[in-house]
Amino acid sequence: MFTIYGEKYKNYDPIIDYRTNEIIDDGFPKKVKLGSWPDKKMAEAMAENIKNSVAKRSWKIWVE
Repeated sequence: MFTIYGEKYKNYDPIIDYRTNEIIDDGFPKKVKLGSWPDKKMAEAMAENIKNSVAKRSWKIWVE
C-alpha cells in the first residue's frame, strides 16, 4: 500500500470547545494520513491533485 501524508508548514489557530474549554487541536503541525492506494502511480497522481488544490507553501504532501 502507498499512503499519502500531509503536514502544514506553519502553526495555526488552536481548535477549542468553548462550552467545556477542552482543547481539541493545539494548533501545531501534525502528520496526517490523507489516503492509501495499492498502486504507486495512482497514489502519486492523487498526491499531485492534492498539491494543486491547496495554497502554495502551506502544506507538505508526500507518498510513502
